[in-house]
Amino acid sequence: MNRYIVDSPIGPIGLQCEDDVIIATCFNPQYESFERMNLPFQIEDKLNAYFNKKEPILNLPIRLIGTPFQRRVWEAIATIPFGHTLSYKQIGDQLGSKAYQAIGQACGKNPIPLIIPCHRVIAHDGSLGGFSGDIEIKKKLLELEGIRFH
Repeated sequence: MNRYIVDSPIGPIGLQCEDDVIIATCFNPQYESFERMNLPFQIEDKLNAYFNKKEPILNLPIRLIGTPFQRRVWEAIATIPFGHTLSYKQIGDQLGSKAYQAIGQACGKNPIPLIIPCHRVIAHDGSLGGFSGDIEIKKKLLELEGIRFH
């Protein structure tokens, strides 16, 4: 398993890879457990395009490790377009589930935030809801995508 750090406008992002596949990301990683080195499969270029050109992050090799329900939620989140949001309720409606709290918990357990864009999931009342990274990072990511919250 390899761990890499990529600098970004929202702070360092840690990536955990196995067999050139991303299995986890984190915001503000502990530097001693990650390496600064070239990443495989052009991920740094795709992240830079996201932060600089405001393009969605697409076609990265990932492996989702979670329960079947969590994986269904993450797969639904992955379909939210760049610059758009859905509520936990809307995700539930897509999945045919009223387990909105469980959907929120699945968002919080997303092992690959940013790539599986759980920052695009908000509360039904239009408020930000939670975020596994940091609520300020969620705000910055949404603003980068043209979505403003006050």
